[in-house]
Amino acid sequence: MRLKRFDKHKKLHMNTLVLTAAVFAAFIIIFVYAVSRVETRNLDREDDILRSALERDIIHCYAIEGFYPPSLEYIVENYGLIYDKDAYIVDYRPIGNNMYPNFSIIKKGDSDE
Repeated sequence: MRLKRFDKHKKLHMNTLVLTAAVFAAFIIIFVYAVSRVETRNLDREDDILRSALERDIIHCYAIEGFYPPSLEYIVENYGLIYDKDAYIVDYRPIGNNMYPNFSIIKKGDSDE
């Protein structure tokens, strides 16, 4: 009789262990998913921050100097624009001294842009 009791206890312990492992695995999966969502949101926010900074520097240059910046390098040197050149390509195309320039920001490695 004592051996059967030991077997029941062992089986109950095994079921508890399996349930604990399943709950732990679920928490890990949820955590990894949440971290990836936050990372995606941060990358999208970086694009917006770069766009806003570039627009701000273009307008600031026009307000201070009376002309739009002639090049992206001019903005970097004179207005302190900093961005990750390994992660983004900024295509800056001036139209003229008194015309707002065209620019586009492309994230390197993105296949959908």
